[in-house]
Amino acid sequence: MFANSSFRSSSVSLCKLSELKLEVTIDAIQVSTSLESPVPCTRAALPGFLSVGVVVNTRPSKVYEDIERAIWLKLFIGEKTQDVAAEFSLSVEAIENVLTKHPELKLLRKRIWYFADFTHHQNQILNYVQANSNVTRNEIKLAMAASYMWLYKHEKEWLYQNIPTEIPRNKRYVR
Repeated sequence: MFANSSFRSSSVSLCKLSELKLEVTIDAIQVSTSLESPVPCTRAALPGFLSVGVVVNTRPSKVYEDIERAIWLKLFIGEKTQDVAAEFSLSVEAIENVLTKHPELKLLRKRIWYFADFTHHQNQILNYVQANSNVTRNEIKLAMAASYMWLYKHEKEWLYQNIPTEIPRNKRYVR
């Protein structure tokens, strides 16, 4: 249907169009370097900037300094990234990018979650032991399996101090 000449001219125009995009990208880089301002960059334009040799600050999209500070505060007190993302109408990835900017938060958040888990399992065991006065270790283990195993793995010393003492071996199986 189409002649070879029209096919060649369309392919040439496509090449010119891509060259034009590259020229516009280079012009934007030259303007931004002359103004000493950050280069406005989208994910699609990032490879073009990197191929020219420009270092691009890839901060989280839509997260500005005042919002980042509010996000940091929420992350600092141990809120989940999904909840923070929903509150600020951002993606979880953007919140996690803010989290990776502050590596000290990672250890702090682990400690907060560990303490929350410890308190939860501790209360479960203590409430069960108070409700059942003559309970054995095995009965606690069977009734509160998740809490018992978490405390056994992470806080064995606390667990053994707060559950009944073990029954001596010669009195365990009295017939």
